[in-house]
Amino acid sequence: MRNLLEDPAEAALLAAFLLERQAKTRIALYAKNPESLLVPERLAALRFAPVISLECSVIHTPMPSDFLSGYSRLVTLTLTVETIEGDFQALSQLSQLERLQLQAGLSQLPDGLSQLTLLNLSFNLPEHPMRGWQHLAPLTLLRELHARHCRLSQVPAALSRLTLVSVLDFADNEIAEGWQHLAAMERLPQLHLQGCPMLEELTLRARRQLPDVLEQLTAVSSLEIYGLGTILESGWQHLAPLTCLQHLFLHRCLDLELPAVLSRLTTITSLSIGDAPELYDGWEHLPQASLQRLCLEEVSGADEVPGSFSRLTALTNLAVRGWDFDGGGMHHLWPLQRLLHLELVECGLTEVPRELARLSGLTSLDLSENEFEGSWQHLLPLAHLRNLTLTGFAPPQVEALQQRRGLNLIIEREEEAEHETEEESSSSEEDEGGGGPLM
Repeated sequence: MRNLLEDPAEAALLAAFLLERQAKTRIALYAKNPESLLVPERLAALRFAPVISLECSVIHTPMPSDFLSGYSRLVTLTLTVETIEGDFQALSQLSQLERLQLQAGLSQLPDGLSQLTLLNLSFNLPEHPMRGWQHLAPLTLLRELHARHCRLSQVPAALSRLTLVSVLDFADNEIAEGWQHLAAMERLPQLHLQGCPMLEELTLRARRQLPDVLEQLTAVSSLEIYGLGTILESGWQHLAPLTCLQHLFLHRCLDLELPAVLSRLTTITSLSIGDAPELYDGWEHLPQASLQRLCLEEVSGADEVPGSFSRLTALTNLAVRGWDFDGGGMHHLWPLQRLLHLELVECGLTEVPRELARLSGLTSLDLSENEFEGSWQHLLPLAHLRNLTLTGFAPPQVEALQQRRGLNLIIEREEEAEHETEEESSSSEEDEGGGGPLM
């Protein structure tokens, strides 16, 4: 139901009709001024209907404290409002609620919601830090907790009781302490800390290390570490016990070499490294047997592909962006016979490498943002190639290849590529917390 009846009497009749037939009802309501002024009255008229799901977005209109009275059957509630009178105590009466998503300048966490399996408080921006985190403790059924951008300064102690949580998102908060409370969360496979000044503050306090609590989060399968321009000088050994780790993202946190612990992370299948312009050494620490996807963006310390790359025999996807090879230095890529997808974007290439033909299994090739002068014939042996991306124009040889094989040819205009680069640069300057995963 997306349009509430304007006449309260008609709404009451509808509620009685639905109740008589026990018809489970879902309401989705998006109101703007002046329509939003009528929402509380219209919701009140339907309060005794068997509503199990309510999605309500009402801006610039405070909601009365009893606007959810009678909605006792609610299982799912998504609420975007300016504020609720009585500091959201109305939520505490929803004893059957399992999924709650709340964006409303919440100043205190409601209690009494012991059936919750999902709680999303992201982008609640109260004037003062949110209180009542102790009310998390009874939520022993909780499996997902999202508290992104909520002005958290420490990990709530109550988390140590939530042993079933499998998704925890604390991104974009000023968290500097309390990480020990994560130790009991043995089933946690997804931990999101990107945009968290934790790492930056550790640097400012001269600690410069990953928290040792990571050693106890042995179920983590995906970990993103954003250094916000700071360098993590120690603590990498705390990653060694993460025997389920498959996806690792390292952004703005590496200096001259890769940490040796990477060679011990033998379950990693995907590794993304970004914004490490002075990364010269340690490439031999890459997990050679398990790594299938590798993304390197703005990693330009060395002037050639490291020799250890030739031993990444399981690699199927390789993306290299912004690493200037000065027209050579790529011979260690050619032994990677399992490669299916290859990106060499903005790598200073002027010719298609002759040895590229050795990667006969390639199905996708991105050579955009390079200034090629020729050697297109080296694409001909790539019999399985289905997608090719270039910048500027398609030379006649490539057009002929496209017609003969049905090649999906993507031509990026030079001005479009420059525009995208400018946008990415602007975004990086505005958001020092980093973006999403590089791969």
